[in-house]
Amino acid sequence: METVAVLGLDALPFRVLDKFSEDGIAQNIFGEKEKRRAVKLTAIPPITPASWPSIMSGVNPGKHGLFSFFHYDRRTHEQKLVTAYELEHPRIHEMLSFEGVESFVLNPIPDYPLLPSRRARIIANLFFTPDPRSHPAGLHERYFDGMRWPPKRNPGYYKEYLSHVLGLVEDLAREKPPLAWINVNFPDAIYHKFPETIDKPSKVRKLWDIVDKIASTLRQEFDHVLVVSDHGFRIFKYRVNVNDILERHGYVVRAGEETERVVEEELVKAKKSGTSRINVPTWFYKLVGRLGLEPFARKVFYNYIRPLYSKLTGKTLVVRSGASIDLHASKAYMPYGGAYGVYLKPGVNIDEVMSVLKKYRGLLVWRREEVYSGPHVGRGPDIVLVGDHENGYVLGPARLIGEVYTRTDYPGHDMWGVVIPVSGFDNINWDIVRDQGIPNSLVTPLIQCTLGLPVSHMVDHMGKLTDLCGGAAVRRKNYLGKFLISKKIALRRTSFK
Repeated sequence: METVAVLGLDALPFRVLDKFSEDGIAQNIFGEKEKRRAVKLTAIPPITPASWPSIMSGVNPGKHGLFSFFHYDRRTHEQKLVTAYELEHPRIHEMLSFEGVESFVLNPIPDYPLLPSRRARIIANLFFTPDPRSHPAGLHERYFDGMRWPPKRNPGYYKEYLSHVLGLVEDLAREKPPLAWINVNFPDAIYHKFPETIDKPSKVRKLWDIVDKIASTLRQEFDHVLVVSDHGFRIFKYRVNVNDILERHGYVVRAGEETERVVEEELVKAKKSGTSRINVPTWFYKLVGRLGLEPFARKVFYNYIRPLYSKLTGKTLVVRSGASIDLHASKAYMPYGGAYGVYLKPGVNIDEVMSVLKKYRGLLVWRREEVYSGPHVGRGPDIVLVGDHENGYVLGPARLIGEVYTRTDYPGHDMWGVVIPVSGFDNINWDIVRDQGIPNSLVTPLIQCTLGLPVSHMVDHMGKLTDLCGGAAVRRKNYLGKFLISKKIALRRTSFK
């Protein structure tokens, strides 16, 4: 069997590929030949816990069940971090295992609890996991010596982590499993902390040099190598405060003192004991935005105030602004930041709410069924929203700010990641999607097609997949029953490391 390696680079934007070529950075990924083969990847919503499962499973969130960082209960309004408990469709390494094919995966998303597969070796050490884990036991200690992907603001720590990944890849290159899938939270973590590196990758050239060595090692030993990102990244000029729009039109109800108190208590319970929070007055937040000082204020806070506070108190300082909404009384609302949409109470006319939202610039608005399909669409919002990223708009927080638009230089995710077939994959007719790109859920089916393995019977975009695979018959198979049974068994024993 031929071999495939995938290098998953979180948040690598399609639009900045020229920057790497111009500066001669990571030419095993961004050389002229590779750049010509690059295809834009579209992710809705553009957020890690929804996009990576779509990439790794071949189905949209309505079929795999994960729409954001949080699972939102419409009845109780409870929000909890998504985990593998909520995953409803197998990922590529699990499907390959059912076919008797071996694989190695670093950081499948969601990566906690880790779901073992008989023929898959797995390491999970991103920030989603309470503690790093591996299957079989001992793999994480062997390659990472207790390290996990760092939340720290120290570039040297990223260099050490990526060096460990390179050591792992060098071993995989010698072993050549049919599939090696390596996911790292890079450059996303760097972009969030050092947004100036988005358009100036040379500022972190040493980190990209390590990534280039990883790609070079994979290219030398695997038949097919793919670089993929789950979404893009850019600096936005405006934040659109959706709940402020909905409040103006009578759909959102501002929280009263008692509701605000309950919200505060729930937040305190949800936060770790080592967190302190300060509330910035709304008038001050608005003033800073109107004066264009938000980037400066953010830099001062994250680079000086927060580290100093942590050093003096041992706690993490969190800043909030604005007022909470009353989820029980509101009729149409965005329940939390990162929800990428509006939830409606029974009886609310969806056409009227969509009509209201479409009147405001900076918003892309769809009915849920225009974007998602499958048995779990009910977990997502009724109306899907994304900022007009091309024109500099991004969704704002769920709290009420007091104005619809906030001027900002806000670093965040956009909808356009990238797929780069850096070597091999000559069986795929990339030319037919060169202009419009591909949806994120087509990545895994293209790999399965290349390996001659059946795709999921629930796969999205079957017609386009057949065309991409050169018109050859694409076999489908129902992996769902085996996956749900194996998941149920695995979740009964999640204490191994």
